[in-house]
Amino acid sequence: MDGEFSARYTTAIPRNSPARVGATDMNSDKMVNPATMIGDLPADEKPMERLRALGASQLRNPELIANLLSTGIKGKNVLSMSTRVIAGFGGLAG
Repeated sequence: MDGEFSARYTTAIPRNSPARVGATDMNSDKMVNPATMIGDLPADEKPMERLRALGASQLRNPELIANLLSTGIKGKNVLSMSTRVIAGFGGLAG
């Protein structure tokens, strides 16, 4: 079963994908280091604060997923994780 699950749900992430390189800064074209803690970002770049200030309709998909996940893992902040999740599933349909 483990091999079947792995084959079915594991996808290759393209080399130049933001999921592989790191999450993009939501207010510019520069890249955010995936290890940067969300707490170290300016308040206007934090997903939760942007949700409160702007509303869900103004957030990008990685920011919405980041709010659902709420926390990253060691070495990856929640924005880079959410970007990787989206890319790993081939984007969001809909």
